[in-house]
Amino acid sequence: MKTWENGSAIHGGSPIWVTGSYDPATNLTFWGTGNPNPGWNGDPRPGDNLYSDSVIALDADTGKLKWYYQFMPHDEFDWDSVQVPVLADIDYQGKPTKAMLWANRNGFFYVLDRTSGKFLMAKPFVKQNWNTGFDEAGRPILNPALKPKPMGAPYVEPGTQGGTNWYFPSFSPATGLFYISVWNNYGGPSMKGSPPAWKETCATWVLAWATMAEWVSVDHNQPPAAVFVLPVEVPDPAVPCPLTTAANPRASAPSAPSTRKPAKRSGTSK
Repeated sequence: MKTWENGSAIHGGSPIWVTGSYDPATNLTFWGTGNPNPGWNGDPRPGDNLYSDSVIALDADTGKLKWYYQFMPHDEFDWDSVQVPVLADIDYQGKPTKAMLWANRNGFFYVLDRTSGKFLMAKPFVKQNWNTGFDEAGRPILNPALKPKPMGAPYVEPGTQGGTNWYFPSFSPATGLFYISVWNNYGGPSMKGSPPAWKETCATWVLAWATMAEWVSVDHNQPPAAVFVLPVEVPDPAVPCPLTTAANPRASAPSAPSTRKPAKRSGTSK
C-alpha cells in the first residue's frame, strides 16, 4: 500500500471492466485496469496508486502477478487503461518480438514486450499536450502546467473521453497496421474535483414489479420482476444490508396471472 498513502487504497477503485487477453505461448493473461478514485482529485490518494491505469500480467494457472506496466501513475484525468491488449509477434528494431500493442485512453500508442512488460516505445495517435516525454523505464513525464486546478483549469488534450476508450482495436499481420476508433482534436478543461467525505454504504437489493408488455418466463403465469441495486447508508457496519421488497409505484398491485400460451418458437427442439 506504499503507493496509496493515507490508507486511500481502501476506496481506491481501479476495477477491471473490459475483456482481457490470453497468450498460450506464455500462459499469461493480460488485463487493463481502471482509474483511481476519487477520479479528478489525487490529493486524498498521494502516490502512484498501483495498480490503477495499468496492464497486469497474471499466470493463468496460479493468478500470480508476473509483471505490470502503469500507463498513468497518479491519474487525475480519468483515463482508464481498460483497453483490450492486442498480442502480436512482430519484428521490432530488427528482432522478432512477442509484443503487446496498446492504444491507450491517454492518447498514446504503446508497444511492450509481453513476456516481461518492458517498455519499448510510445507515440501519440491523437493530438495531446499533457505529456512531455518518457523516462528510460517508460514512465510518462507530465507537463506541470496542465496539472488539474479547481479554478482557471488548463486546457488538456485529449479530454476526459480520451483519445480512445473501450472500443475494440485490431491488428493485421498482413498490412502491419493497427486499427482503432479515436477522438482527435478534442480536449477540455482539467478541473480538480471536490470529492465529498467518504461514507460507508452497502448495496441493497430492491425487488419491484416490472410493467412490461411482453416477458419470458417458465410458464408465463407470473408477472416479471426487475431487480435494482441502490446505495444505502449503513448506520452500523456490523448490521448486514437489508433486503427490501417494494411494489412498483406505477402499479398498485401485481398483474393477474396470465392465461396466454407461450409463444411458438421456430426451429426444432429436442
